[in-house]
Parts: sequence; C-alpha cells; structure tokens
Amino acid sequence: MPKSLKITMLSDNLALPGYEGEHGFALHLELQGKQILLDAGCDENLMLRNAQRAGLDLKQLDYLIVSHGHYDHVGALAALLKLAPKLQVLAHPNILKKRYSIRNGEPKDIAIPESPRLALENHRNTKFFRGALSLCEQVRLFNEIPRISGFEDTGGPFFCDTNGEIADPIEDETLLCIRRQRELFVFSGCSHSGIVNILWHLQKQYPDCVFKLVLGGLHLVNASQQRLQATLRELDKLPLQNLVACHCSGEVAMRKIAENMPAKSQFGAAGKQWEC
Repeated sequence: MPKSLKITMLSDNLALPGYEGEHGFALHLELQGKQILLDAGCDENLMLRNAQRAGLDLKQLDYLIVSHGHYDHVGALAALLKLAPKLQVLAHPNILKKRYSIRNGEPKDIAIPESPRLALENHRNTKFFRGALSLCEQVRLFNEIPRISGFEDTGGPFFCDTNGEIADPIEDETLLCIRRQRELFVFSGCSHSGIVNILWHLQKQYPDCVFKLVLGGLHLVNASQQRLQATLRELDKLPLQNLVACHCSGEVAMRKIAENMPAKSQFGAAGKQWEC
C-alpha cells in the first residue's frame, strides 16, 4: 500500500508564480520509491525547467506514460529520453497515427511532432498495450475506455484525415489509477473518453472504492451547456471526494465545477504540489 503519494504538476495552462505555463499537460508522481511521469507538456523544454524549479531529478524517472498522441502532451519527450535513456515508456499502440483538428474547413496537424515521434520510434524501452496494464499491485493503466454515457464525445472536431471523413475516437487515451485500500487516485491527461465514462469504467474495476482524487484535463472547453450540466449531474452521483480540473477543462467548465462542488474542487496549475 502506498503510504505517501507526492504529486507535482509540471505543465499546465495555468502556472504558480515562479513557474511557466503553456497549453500542455505533464504530471509527476512519486510513490514507494518509484517516479512516474504522465505526459511531457507541449514545449520542448518548459516541463524540464519546471521540474528543476520543483527540485525534481527527472534522470531518476522509472516510467513515462504517454496519455495519447496529441502534440501538447509530448513536447519535451525527446529531451527527456536523452536525459533518461533507459526510461520505460508506456502507451497505446495507436499514439503515432495521423491526427487533425478541423475548424472552418481548415485542418490543423495535432499529431505527435517529428522530434518526439522519432525519439519514440528509436527508443528501445517502449511497451505498447491495449485495455489495462499493471505496474504493480496498486498502480494500473487503462485505455480503450467504453463510451456509454450517451452525452460525451471526444471534445472537439478530431479526425484522422484532412478531409474530415474519418473521425478520430482517440481510443489510445491512457489514464493512470492508483489504489490505496478503498481509495482511488485517478489521473487523466485530457479525458477524451469522457470523464463520466472513465469513472464509470473504474467503478466496475473497483466497485468497493471511492474516488479520493481525480486530477486532469476534462476537455470540456468546447462542451455545450447540455453536456456540462449532464456531466455535473453524474459527477454529483459518484463517490468523488476531490476533483482538480486543469489543462483543457475550459474556464467556463472549471467555474461551473467550482460553483457546483466548492468543497471538493480546485484548479490545477504548473508548480502545484500535493501529498496524499
């Protein structure tokens, strides 16, 4: 059982004084002497600078989990693998596929850029998996989350082609779950699967547990009022004790969450730290 879990946000749209912000996500976790990094931000080096400010030595990392194949989650990956060449990378096998966001008929490439792509392709310690993977008895990774809520989608006009004919389900999105007795700590880069779908899926895996902490991007930045209200309604029904919304959650959604659950929610920001 992990007696102490230390959490440090290294990349986020918001930042504490003395830290740098960006449209990206990176989260450092330390438990039982192991160091885990979920994602690597957007800029090639910003996350590394924030790690130095936080007093973290990323050379000692044990695992890098790539939550999904979007550019704003892998920016510092190449630099990180140079720093820690034996680091084990864990991800879904589809993270390297072509991806676009199409708005007003204009496609934007949002896939993993060339530098981190080459670094991943050449890295010798990468493990791809589908479904679920255990790092140890308490720590599991999940992807290919069932989409069953009926009101959640991927959160944007995401496609696998420039013509907008092949929708991207972002099935590669991987989340991290830590169990401590009957408490769950859930970490999600963007929640493209839908945060309600994610938590429902975890409830099935751990029916006797409460969500002690859910932290990550909720990708509600483009959500309609109907989806936002439905999300808040379902979150209220769940045994959720603490929610930290960040990155792609969206200002409107983050304010609504804060109003709806003031005692349970807070905003994330680069430089924020928690010890649980």
